[in-house]
Amino acid sequence: MVFNAIPTQLKILIIDDDRDTCDLLRGILEKENHQVLTTTQPQSALRLLQHEAVDLIILDIMMPDLDGLTLLEALRRETQAPILMLTALSDPRVMQQCYDMGASDYLVKPFAMTQLKERVRRLAEKIPPRPIPDTTWQAQFRLDVEQNLLVYKDLPILLTPTESRLLRYLLDNAFHEVTWEALYHAGWGNEILPEPTARALVENTIRSLLYKMQPDSDETRLIQSTMGGYIFLPE
Repeated sequence: MVFNAIPTQLKILIIDDDRDTCDLLRGILEKENHQVLTTTQPQSALRLLQHEAVDLIILDIMMPDLDGLTLLEALRRETQAPILMLTALSDPRVMQQCYDMGASDYLVKPFAMTQLKERVRRLAEKIPPRPIPDTTWQAQFRLDVEQNLLVYKDLPILLTPTESRLLRYLLDNAFHEVTWEALYHAGWGNEILPEPTARALVENTIRSLLYKMQPDSDETRLIQSTMGGYIFLPE
């Protein structure tokens, strides 16, 4: 089996109680072609990791509901993904405590955009190599997430930003069942809504994607519903 030496596209989870910070980091990292999940609720991050594998976690320390050090300890029981502490605390004692508890790196706010990109690049080198997936079907799906444009079977299809995020998640997880909760986080990030409303948003967006990609209702659907969520089955 062939392996990539360093993953160039990461699935990154950002945990910060400040929504503006989450949005800022997401914008920076998505421009680097990473897939980004965000949450302002520390407990939701733990629930997410029960059904979602991520490559890298960016974690704040000073959060009201559950402080970052306690969460760091809990995260280390759930995942071995590199964890970058991103905090306004510059105390060397706190920094050392984070390293002792399993943090991989530590970056103090405010930070330069180049600093964040460099830390993420260095941490990517610590991620185990991934097998290169079969690319025979991937040539049919060329997705530009910045332009929200899908080229499917050489036909351009304009998507909404949310449709683009969901489709990218499905493409990244082709042939594997994904939960509607994981799709909701991929599409709407840290926006908190009642479960029926959130599930309906996912269902409606999937329906819209299918209509745009496969307007012929007699075609075998690329995205199929399962007991636990959805599965993307390319032709």
